[in-house]
Amino acid sequence: MLDPRQIDELASFALELADAAAAVTLPHFRSGLQVDHKEGKHAFDPVTAADRDGEAAIRKLIGERYPDHGILGEEHGHERGTGGLTWVLDPIDGTRSFISGVPLWGTLIALNDGTRPVIGLMDQPYIGERFVGRPGGSELIGPMGTVPLKTSGCTTLETALLGNTDPGMFTAEGEKAAFREISSKVKLRRFGGDCYFYCLLAAGTLDLVVESALEPYDIQALIPLIENAGGVVTRWDGGDAQNGGQVVAAATPELHEAALKILRQAANGSPRKSSNAFQKTARAGSRSIRISWRASGTMTSVPSRRCDAACSREEGEISASCEARAIRTGASISARKEGAADISIERNAAWSQPTVAEPRPSFGSARTSACRSA
Repeated sequence: MLDPRQIDELASFALELADAAAAVTLPHFRSGLQVDHKEGKHAFDPVTAADRDGEAAIRKLIGERYPDHGILGEEHGHERGTGGLTWVLDPIDGTRSFISGVPLWGTLIALNDGTRPVIGLMDQPYIGERFVGRPGGSELIGPMGTVPLKTSGCTTLETALLGNTDPGMFTAEGEKAAFREISSKVKLRRFGGDCYFYCLLAAGTLDLVVESALEPYDIQALIPLIENAGGVVTRWDGGDAQNGGQVVAAATPELHEAALKILRQAANGSPRKSSNAFQKTARAGSRSIRISWRASGTMTSVPSRRCDAACSREEGEISASCEARAIRTGASISARKEGAADISIERNAAWSQPTVAEPRPSFGSARTSACRSA
């Protein structure tokens, strides 16, 4: 456990890291820079030189100051450390906002002590706002000075202001239904906020954020920020949210519990069962997965981060160009990098990580379940 002196030192260093990232990312904002599509992705997943170089700048400083610290970043992967501490980085959370000129993107920097994130920072350099969470409290450092953050006192869905980046992130029918139900009950809904909505929740102007398909680097910096402002952040099943997946953040424990009563129905940890089962055989290569099936029911989709296939009533075969990584199915999949594997599929079954997935650390006891693109 870090002592108060260490917390002070590392929180100050996180501010230096944010400065280094801003020096790289800000000149690219609204500059008409080239946008690339991340290789292997099915849906448009933008990445820019600002993303890559911003993370590189942060990594350089960490390596110089704390060479024993580990680093997990969206753009440059995982570097194991020897000291038990890991920096978790997303240089531009909200790349779609970034390339659209919308100033709701931010640089996310978290420090994980091996059990959970203890320091979290979101920096929005264009508007000059920096949200910081650490043991003892959260604060906004901005044009009006430094202001302590406190979540609102909202306790009911009927009076809540709800934020979400994009309802399109919900692809499973159970998720869609759960989000529709919550949306129908709240007072107001706002969309397109990326990481900024979580900061507004910590500041008390939003009350609830409901999302899915997050990565560890999408959420870890925001957990200390919200929790130290009085809020609650968990998975939809109430578990630890630091490894991403389905995430709900609420201003109060009462509002959080009201949201969970709806979201638990679609939580990955407690999937709804179905009698409509399928048997498939898959062969996964480094860049493609080939699926043969005999379906015994209605149309069933097999979407993933990298491919989007469909099984019909007919017997047949499809070939989808994708890397078999973090496949989100209406099913549970196990596939080997070479050779074939039997797959038992149930609608609305849990997500799974195929064995060909890229390795990454799992923090605490939470289970990694999904990916959200920036």
